[in-house]
Amino acid sequence: MKYYYLIASLPELSLDDPLPVVDVNKTLQFIHRNLEKDDQQLSKYLIYPNDNQNLINLIIEKHHNLPLPEFRTPALFSREELIHSMKTGNDLPDYMMEYLTKYKKRFDQLRLSMIEEYLWVGFYKEVAGLNHPFILEYFEFVKILRQIAASHNYDIIEDSVPTGLADNLVFRELGLGKPISILSKTYPYIEKLWNSLDSRDPVIIDRCMNAIRWDFIDNYEISTSFTNTQLFGWMLKLIHYTRWAGLAKEKGKIRFEKICNEAIDASRIAEIEEL
Repeated sequence: MKYYYLIASLPELSLDDPLPVVDVNKTLQFIHRNLEKDDQQLSKYLIYPNDNQNLINLIIEKHHNLPLPEFRTPALFSREELIHSMKTGNDLPDYMMEYLTKYKKRFDQLRLSMIEEYLWVGFYKEVAGLNHPFILEYFEFVKILRQIAASHNYDIIEDSVPTGLADNLVFRELGLGKPISILSKTYPYIEKLWNSLDSRDPVIIDRCMNAIRWDFIDNYEISTSFTNTQLFGWMLKLIHYTRWAGLAKEKGKIRFEKICNEAIDASRIAEIEEL
């Protein structure tokens, strides 16, 4: 289906310009109401990443006593709904309910990075079953960005890396001590991303990832005028545009440093066990 009038009514978005005066939640709700039923369901997966991170943050705050970052919006579930569902395991997408059922008794023992990665593995598995090329390719691209970020924090020791990454070729290549420039042909953005990761600053990293994702959307949208792909791309841009503004830098930095330290500790333990 073509969404001529809906897309024509949306303002142009650019990372170089101030965000147009729009109410993000109301705008996304307006778009959702005007989508075909199948597209309404697909559009939820564009927002689920915020729900994923909100759920992860609540779990880490409860079980590891770290500062709770700002609640990410837009989101399909409120803070209260997520807290309730953490207790009951109900009213959430299948992959979230499976995650809580499987790991809720282990959250106290799991490293922060593993609490995050186990949920994302379930999310990507569910996305893989969707019938929409743009959404599939976009989240495959985002998954690669996450794997590159993970390789920045972990040594390649199979028993010490999160499930779903140990056998990934990208992860292994980046962990073998090769100069980053060797991989720039396959991943042209890798040096820019790696430099942002070196900063250990959550705001710099988040902005860099936003810009890389934005470029992916721009390049994909060229031949998709007035389709649901162009509309989904615009929705993602709006979500990314507002993301970094809500980042609590100091709280985010505390958790980021703990994840990095966990990675180093896990690698050292694995090295000792091998000896």
